[in-house]
Amino acid sequence: MTPDTGLTATAVFAIHEDDGGGTFIAKFTQIGELQRTVDALETSHLATEDEKSFVPGDLVEPGEVEHEYFWNGAEIAPDARVRATLTVTMPMSPDQSAPASWVASGFFTMRLIPAAQLNTLMKGKTKFKLDGVPTAEGGTKFTFTPATLAS
Repeated sequence: MTPDTGLTATAVFAIHEDDGGGTFIAKFTQIGELQRTVDALETSHLATEDEKSFVPGDLVEPGEVEHEYFWNGAEIAPDARVRATLTVTMPMSPDQSAPASWVASGFFTMRLIPAAQLNTLMKGKTKFKLDGVPTAEGGTKFTFTPATLAS
């Protein structure tokens, strides 16, 4: 399989009804990486000999994603604190019948309105923090759906 350049990747934000509803879809130039992490808890004790020992913590840090998009004034990202459900769909390779995707709920933590400069394409930015709230509590817990290989 050939590595992909990211062309045709999409991000769709479904804004929660309490925050006005609707969707935010833009011509994204970058859909940032999502890093989910867990704390390492040290379990070393006085009888430990060569190296410290660790176990994973109980809770995963859900992560935050930064997006950059072409600004046209009509597709302004929602302001900070607005809650939404984000669906990111990855590019589909020729050997796949369905692309990989992931979905999670969260809220915007930053919206950058670009400077107007001569001979420069204006680009807006936004940051979206995954909230880790399960479906039973009104959120959408992070869910990754792998690509389906063509038969």
